[in-house]
Amino acid sequence: MAKRRASEPERQPHPNLLVTRTEAAEKIRAQIEKGHELGNINIHSHESLDKARADKTRWVVNNLRFQVTLSRIMLFLIADAPE
Repeated sequence: MAKRRASEPERQPHPNLLVTRTEAAEKIRAQIEKGHELGNINIHSHESLDKARADKTRWVVNNLRFQVTLSRIMLFLIADAPE
């Protein structure tokens, strides 16, 4: 078995993209629009405040999950790029 040289990083397989770039851009635009909608909500009761808070929490969690996915793909592409 041949040994790898220490200077050669191990290449990882390409990630399976879950969506196309166009779909990713659409999802980003949709999340931005949803954020604008959440910012423009008129709150008239305790119940509407609770719903707005829950909606905001879901929006933030979805954004974080999407960002982590994009970050993993970007880190992989950067690490795999030729020098």
